[in-house]
Amino acid sequence: MFVCALLHTSPVTFTRITLPLSDPGRIPSLLELQHGIAAAWKRGYDVDGREHYKNRIVGTRAFVGTHEFNTLLRSLRIKSNVRRFDSCGDEDSNCADAAHALLDYAEEYFSTPNRSCVYLQYHPHSVTVVGVRKASEWFERALLVFDPKANKKQAEKSATKAMSTWTHKFLSGKKKFEVLELIGEDKIDEGMVENSKQTLLDLE
Repeated sequence: MFVCALLHTSPVTFTRITLPLSDPGRIPSLLELQHGIAAAWKRGYDVDGREHYKNRIVGTRAFVGTHEFNTLLRSLRIKSNVRRFDSCGDEDSNCADAAHALLDYAEEYFSTPNRSCVYLQYHPHSVTVVGVRKASEWFERALLVFDPKANKKQAEKSATKAMSTWTHKFLSGKKKFEVLELIGEDKIDEGMVENSKQTLLDLE
């Protein structure tokens, strides 16, 4: 589920969200996130999502994905956006390669300094993308990823050791991706939202 990446306590904290049920400075629990989503529905955000889950998400095993978290962020007045990348069947020669399109998007996105990380979701997992390794004579283009499945002991010693590089070959085994990006990087609502910025990680 999407909260794999969100609840991952990596060495770098990109976004801190304070919900009414959480202590200041603490990463919200899954239950608190569910309460936040339910509160957003009550305020009129994502009517389709509320109807899909029959207005019941708190305390359930319901899938929490990019769209649900996007609803929560927007209810907290954080500007965010969901992008989707799909691969079509082989019979459609004009269909874009989802892995290639994702790499193109990430390279363009992180070419601007001081961009926040993005959350990448694919079935059945999610990770945090912090940058792109550009193609060179020695290296293939790849996403720079913090994965919740990574060794936590390595993460505590070094953020670089905990990072994975996902090339097109690795990504091409997956047919669909969704990305949640933050498009508002300033502090928006005093006492509720605090965003920190992450500079493009250049490993060339």
